[in-house]
Amino acid sequence: MSQSKTVDGLWLATAPKFEVEETDAPEAGRALLRCLSQSRTGIPHPKWEDWPTLDRQLVEFLGVKSIKAFERSALCATVSQAAGGLVTLTPTARDSKNGGFVGLSEKSIMVEGSDRRLGAILIECLRLSK
Repeated sequence: MSQSKTVDGLWLATAPKFEVEETDAPEAGRALLRCLSQSRTGIPHPKWEDWPTLDRQLVEFLGVKSIKAFERSALCATVSQAAGGLVTLTPTARDSKNGGFVGLSEKSIMVEGSDRRLGAILIECLRLSK
């Protein structure tokens, strides 16, 4: 799923959101590039009354009962792209104290290349995640 940064500095899950087979490296790479291309900064910060709907939509897409349930079972990698096109993928570990995930920056991988290569590195980053 893509993420975009609000004017208040909060990163939110935004469209597009994809589900791909964990063994389909080319499709994973294509989905990754589509998500990166749709990531934005400066989007409006949600109003207080919008949060329940945003949370419900994310939980429904993830197919879980709650964000906490997702965090307990998911593997996560962060992905960013530099202006020149170089993509950095970073495995993460669950943050059992605060919730969410923390990056394992010592295991970051920088790559450019084909959909297949990007997808293969993404799959490897998820295997390195804890």
